[in-house]
Amino acid sequence: MARVVQRSGPPYLTILFVFLFFVSAALAGLFYNGWQTKVKELAKSEETLVGLASPSERNNESMAATKARAGRRSAVGQMQADIQSFIVGLAGPSAGQGMKVEEALAQIEAAQQAFDAAHPEETTIQGVLNILDRVGAKYMAAKEHEASLAAQNATLAADLEKARRDAADAGRILTGQLDEAKTELAALQTKLETLSGSYDQRVAAANSDWEGRVRDLQGTLSTRETEIRGLEKTVRDLTTRVAELEGIVAGEKRGPEAELKADGQILQVLPEHDLVYISLGRRNNIRVGLPFSVYAKQTGVSAEGQSKGRIIVKNVRDSIAECHIVRQAPGEPIVEGDLIANIAFSTVTQPKFYIVGYFDLNNDGQPDDDSLDAVRNMIARFGGSIVDEISVQTDYVVMGQAPRRASRPAPDAPATQMTLWQQNQQQADAYERTQDIAMRFNKPILNERQFMSFIGYSPEVLEP
Repeated sequence: MARVVQRSGPPYLTILFVFLFFVSAALAGLFYNGWQTKVKELAKSEETLVGLASPSERNNESMAATKARAGRRSAVGQMQADIQSFIVGLAGPSAGQGMKVEEALAQIEAAQQAFDAAHPEETTIQGVLNILDRVGAKYMAAKEHEASLAAQNATLAADLEKARRDAADAGRILTGQLDEAKTELAALQTKLETLSGSYDQRVAAANSDWEGRVRDLQGTLSTRETEIRGLEKTVRDLTTRVAELEGIVAGEKRGPEAELKADGQILQVLPEHDLVYISLGRRNNIRVGLPFSVYAKQTGVSAEGQSKGRIIVKNVRDSIAECHIVRQAPGEPIVEGDLIANIAFSTVTQPKFYIVGYFDLNNDGQPDDDSLDAVRNMIARFGGSIVDEISVQTDYVVMGQAPRRASRPAPDAPATQMTLWQQNQQQADAYERTQDIAMRFNKPILNERQFMSFIGYSPEVLEP
């Protein structure tokens, strides 16, 4: 029995759908090519616009938006991606699984509706044209902005050229001023060199003249010093002659070791209190602070001034005085009847002293610079008087330690140094002449040790 096979009709709907699909794809391709051309021109214009913009303009909002649009996917690109996805979906699983036409159409319809909902402005030709119009308007605006930037660029270029010309002019002016300053500086340097040479010559001439004057003055000074020394010798000779004549007229000459007589004696000794009482009082013109040297009653006053002790007056009464024991010789205590004496004190006359040299007042082995005035003040306090030169009326000549001769100062030394040197020379000359004059006048000469002993000196007597 023959088998009847039912034959299906040809797939007209599928063929029609495929035909319409390819027609739509062709039209989309045409629109896509045109759109791509416009997009490329717009992108090129935007790149040109960005390149012409200045650094400040590149940072404004409009230029940032332009850059953002260049990197964003266009509407046509999005449509192309959707079409490609649709083609893959249509040709892939549906074809492979033998999907029925109704199911395929339903799937296509659903995809179309989803696409229309997602891209309402890009699903029709009119929407695409509207997009192209907007793109064209933006392109024209970009062109206008490009023209504006070009005009600004031209203005800036003109300003830059003008600034360059102004800078060149200023440079030429400054160069001219610099050349003038260099010329003036060279002239000043020449003038300075001329003045310096003239100044050096004048200074050298002044120094030479000054040195010549100094030499002349030194020669004159040396001559005058020689003359002064000659005159001083003449004065000494005349003084000696006058002294001799005065001695002859006076009819007497005193020996160089005139005997020192005692001024009083010890009346009472209080050893437990270091006190003594002496036979001199207010009626004898003694005063508080007057020192005495103490001598043994058996030997009397030593010509060398060697004493057994020293005392200082503390209280004065009419005929007696209380004294403090300053020093006693070991093994030789002061006793009643011992003699006392002070070469500067006299109950009858006022002894006259001529003093030269320096004295050791603090017992350190070195003469003190102010000792001469201190000794003169002591003698005046103790009742004696000071004379400025040796004569027949002089009672004692006291010679301390000889002053040391100082070296002559340099010619350019201060005037004060020259004055001190001259005083030193005068003191040294006077000291050297003193002994000769004293011997010619036959006056007793006391050295430092003898004088200190005869006057009863101790450091306590320096205070009045």
